[in-house]
Amino acid sequence: MVDVASEFLIQDVRCFNGLQSGQLRPITLLVGENNTGKTTFLGCYAALNRLLSQSIHMDSPADFNCAPFCMGSFRNLLRRNYRNGVGDNEFVLGTGIQGKRVEDKRILVTFEERDSQPFVSKVAYFVDGLSLSFSRNKGSDTCVAIDGENIDLLQPCPFSYAFSLYTGRLPVDEDVYGKSTDRVDEFCSKWSDATTKNFGHSNNQIRPLVSYGLSRSRPQHTYDLVDETISPEGARIPVLMMRLHRNDPENWAKLRGRLNDFGKKSAMFSDIQVKGFGKHITDPFQIHVKARSSTPVNILYAGRGVSQCLPFLVDAVTRENTDLILQQPEVHLHPQGQAELTSFLIDATKEKRNRFFIETHSDHVIDRVRIDVMEEKIAAEDVSILYFEPKRNSVTVHSITLDNVANMFNVPRGYRSFFRQETNRLLGFSH
Repeated sequence: MVDVASEFLIQDVRCFNGLQSGQLRPITLLVGENNTGKTTFLGCYAALNRLLSQSIHMDSPADFNCAPFCMGSFRNLLRRNYRNGVGDNEFVLGTGIQGKRVEDKRILVTFEERDSQPFVSKVAYFVDGLSLSFSRNKGSDTCVAIDGENIDLLQPCPFSYAFSLYTGRLPVDEDVYGKSTDRVDEFCSKWSDATTKNFGHSNNQIRPLVSYGLSRSRPQHTYDLVDETISPEGARIPVLMMRLHRNDPENWAKLRGRLNDFGKKSAMFSDIQVKGFGKHITDPFQIHVKARSSTPVNILYAGRGVSQCLPFLVDAVTRENTDLILQQPEVHLHPQGQAELTSFLIDATKEKRNRFFIETHSDHVIDRVRIDVMEEKIAAEDVSILYFEPKRNSVTVHSITLDNVANMFNVPRGYRSFFRQETNRLLGFSH
């Protein structure tokens, strides 16, 4: 499979000391102890995704507090590293394409504090050993540098140009760049060529992003067709199911079949139904599931696990080319359900080209990914396990990879040390 951004970079944010990177794949698992930066990593990825996709006005702060992530102000984000009594005053996020070298293509965005909020101060592009950057000076002007050398601009360059190259629309104007126009144009061509070589198109095509938090919406006895807003709780999912049931019977039958297949494999339910009250789509409706009894029951009275995993299941097969962040999707699920949910998501990476970034504490999730690699249901190169290892007051991100028989590589000594110690204690061995 081909994915759009195969690494995410984070520097001097909270527990991340210096530049850290993690490989992103169609299935990316984030594992590690509590308070080791997994949620921070995902929250920063979501913030950078919004920044690149929304083309915000450059005089607006970057949004790091979009649910389910609440990361605070600039000072709550910045890691304080004091050298010679002086603290750092900026942090960096970035993304890149991994070819033969990780450095083949990168964009790094630097943030500084303004009115207690994080603002973009510099955007730097790197491709094939060359660089092009846009930065704010102390005034309102934009400084442009090629390979670290400032360009003498003939007229002011809007800082809004900073993100133009990422979407393939950087104006290369001789009236702006003067004698350096050819060098800027050459860099832009290399950047575009690198994108085309990797993806077959000239633009980066930033993928839509949906984030699910730890708490999903509580099931309701009866639903109304009132709110279809995308949210971390997945409250819109019953409404989506109702719309398909009413307006698109063919796709509803496909979705229902996929859900029922998962329900049977996970031993959670055998059938799921939409029951409307009235002839109009805006009339109230209910979601029913058939579990242990032969009679369908309201989802409110079924096991909590059904309603909690339903948003993932529906989004996985109704969305395409989308990044989905799932925080501990195993919550409320029996190990069999955790494993089958994992295989369900793996199928969605192939059928819908979705990518899943899964923060998990479940061995059953990790084991099922490895099993599916061994059984050739997903390629080893489509899986990344990011292990967040605490070291004193900082965290190191390790990108663990698999081979085609699910052997793990780049595994640090600290990985699973707790489980080894517990096993030794259970067997009666000394520490």
